[in-house]
Amino acid sequence: MTRKQSKHSRRVLYNPVDYAIDGARKLDQIHRDKIRKIIENAWAGLLNRENCGPSWADLAHASNMGEQLSNLGICSDADSKNKTWQAQSILAMLAEYASDWQSMVIEDQSQKEMEDAIFIWRIQLDFCSVSEFEKARKAVIQKTEQARKGNFAGSTKIVTVSGT
Repeated sequence: MTRKQSKHSRRVLYNPVDYAIDGARKLDQIHRDKIRKIIENAWAGLLNRENCGPSWADLAHASNMGEQLSNLGICSDADSKNKTWQAQSILAMLAEYASDWQSMVIEDQSQKEMEDAIFIWRIQLDFCSVSEFEKARKAVIQKTEQARKGNFAGSTKIVTVSGT
């Protein structure tokens, strides 16, 4: 009797203990600093009305990552999830009302809500492990691919920014 072949190839781990230890470690400081710099530059770009399209795209990606990390249990309290949801709503509103991607106007209350969400995302970066970050990144990619194929909730909006 022959064994049935799987459709999916499975990677063989030669040292699964080292693999688990490596995945459980925190993101190193260099990667966290790079990600923080991207988020901070994107936020500064929106506030200064410079490179609004790419800045918006970076913040939208950060908000999606924040949502997925929250789903994995990092900063998953109701207040943190609400701040991420508010940031996503603000970004959706900016995308809807942007006449061009060169300049966007953000109201004071929306600025405060975005800054609160960015603070939460920074905390999530401090406390997530490498494997949790990879799970969240893959979930965001899969969610985006599914949305582009047309498999998304009615309230989801797909925005493509040229030049990003």
